[in-house]
Amino acid sequence: LFATIAIYSNVVLKNLQTFSQENMENVEIHAKGVNISRTIEVEYEDQIQEFKNALLRGQDPAMFVKSVNAFDERGKKITDNLIALTNLMRDMPEKEILDLTDNALKNHHDLMVKYHAALNLYQTDNIHSIFVVDNLVKNVDTDFIQNIDEIVDFHQNQIDKHIRENQLLSTHVMTQFHNYIISIGVVAAMLYLIWSTFTLLSILRPIKRATEMLEQVSEGNYIPVNEFSKNELGSIMQGIKMIGIKFGFEAAEDQRSAREM
Repeated sequence: LFATIAIYSNVVLKNLQTFSQENMENVEIHAKGVNISRTIEVEYEDQIQEFKNALLRGQDPAMFVKSVNAFDERGKKITDNLIALTNLMRDMPEKEILDLTDNALKNHHDLMVKYHAALNLYQTDNIHSIFVVDNLVKNVDTDFIQNIDEIVDFHQNQIDKHIRENQLLSTHVMTQFHNYIISIGVVAAMLYLIWSTFTLLSILRPIKRATEMLEQVSEGNYIPVNEFSKNELGSIMQGIKMIGIKFGFEAAEDQRSAREM
């Protein structure tokens, strides 16, 4: 019984450990996805700041070029991180994230084109061109920002899902294990009851038979000889049998003496 419980516990725990390990690996992947997405958000804020620097300091041509180069460098980092997100999820079963990252890549590329088109209209010797350029790019990044928010939400939802699955599985396994132990206990109790019943019957039957034999002996009847078991009850039955034989001989002797007289 204990061996069965031990084997069952070992199998259940191994399965739970395997599933939990896979789930935690998925959680780690999605947590990395959240971190990369948050990094993209920060880098995009820095990229927009470089765009603003180009407009505000652009009256100095050298500062304008420096700010534009920094703007492009931030954009390259964002593209690299979006590609990293795609590669991170390429072998995962949730393929919808690939559509999200592809859309983000496309929207960011379109943003870069629009921002550069606006910067090409900037005139270093005309401060009023700042307002022209700024109006051209107003709210053009709405789709891209939404893309990043959706990617973050996706990864966070997947983290919550895998953690919840772990908790549900642990509860389910513990409930199953509890029910299994109860079932084993019930079966063990039934087997013990059956064994006890047969044991009691094996004791009561010889006692009943011994009682009947003693009644026959007390009435002076002959007791036929049978084989008995070699346990304590068998010894008692054999003793009663010997008494019966002795009394039978004595009864036969008394009858013979009475006939001779």
